[in-house]
Amino acid sequence: DPEHALAPFFEAASLPRPVPDARRLLIVGIDGAGWEGLAPLLEAGEMPALAALRARARWGALRSMVVPESAMSWTALRTGVGSGRNGVFTFLSGPTPRRSFWHQLGDHGFRSLIVGVPKADPTKALKGILVADWTRGPRASWSWPAELKPYLRRAGFVPSLARLRNAEIYRDRMRRRTEVVQQLLAKVDWNLAFVVYEYTDTVAHRFGLSGEEWASVHRAVDRELAALLAAVGEETTVLVVSDHGWKQYARSLSIDAWLEQNGYSGWRTNLPYSGNTISISSVDDEQGEPPVRGREADGDSLRALAAGLRDLVDPSTGERVVARIRESHHAFDGPFSDRAPGRLLVELRPEYRALPRKAEAVF
Repeated sequence: DPEHALAPFFEAASLPRPVPDARRLLIVGIDGAGWEGLAPLLEAGEMPALAALRARARWGALRSMVVPESAMSWTALRTGVGSGRNGVFTFLSGPTPRRSFWHQLGDHGFRSLIVGVPKADPTKALKGILVADWTRGPRASWSWPAELKPYLRRAGFVPSLARLRNAEIYRDRMRRRTEVVQQLLAKVDWNLAFVVYEYTDTVAHRFGLSGEEWASVHRAVDRELAALLAAVGEETTVLVVSDHGWKQYARSLSIDAWLEQNGYSGWRTNLPYSGNTISISSVDDEQGEPPVRGREADGDSLRALAAGLRDLVDPSTGERVVARIRESHHAFDGPFSDRAPGRLLVELRPEYRALPRKAEAVF
């Protein structure tokens, strides 16, 4: 029972209670959500909370990052700048030196409740409470203040990602997160509340984009949204956001297979990759390590490789498939551009998925 499990923390911490009529903003993050993918459930009335909110709100599709990858997108959302300026390119990247917007709010006296925002650092002091996301190990610090952690455990809060193919566990984890957030909203003063649900993305990775498992997790996140909306009241401003969407691709392309077949055995794909965008490194680069700015030593090889990829044609259509190629450190503007993993960033046409591994055939 989260109410009884967290009660001793509230008593010991002596945190300020909610102030009536305070200016408040609730942000709900639904990982991997896109309007096109959600349309069937919305039209069937299976996500009534989101549908009702959309009916009385402004809504639309936002462009994701140059690589629509979760660590990059959520970090850009909370810092207001892209990877070249915040230094986060993958989940393997270290913490960003940039402050999150809730730290700036704290400078002006506003209090925040942050729960499950990917890559948010629980060791950075803030005016309020932060509960980290699944990327923090269970033995690591994953709450601010640190004293909150054992009470969260007693409340049944589990920060680590359930990697099982079990949609029931996903739904249970989301429900428990909402119950904890409801207690925080009710017992602690706040101006910003930001909670992210990651299992809408996990279920797509584990089960694909169709079927009852995928639908059940999205119906469940709609129930969590309804519970949060009821907890904050009509006077609160609400944002529902996502880091990227999902889609099904007509064709898949293994750049690793193409590299091997065309005499580029010294190159391979690596992080970051997502959907139709992927990076390429030389084999002497460690996976996920930053490149050397400029790449002067491999300039000729790099140019020949890029030219070959630009001319890559799908034999089933006779059309070129690569939409754009850039050197990685040119794709990300800012002081951390030289940390971008990979030497080339390859973007395929929208109907092609870039496979992050070698396959038997290129297509």
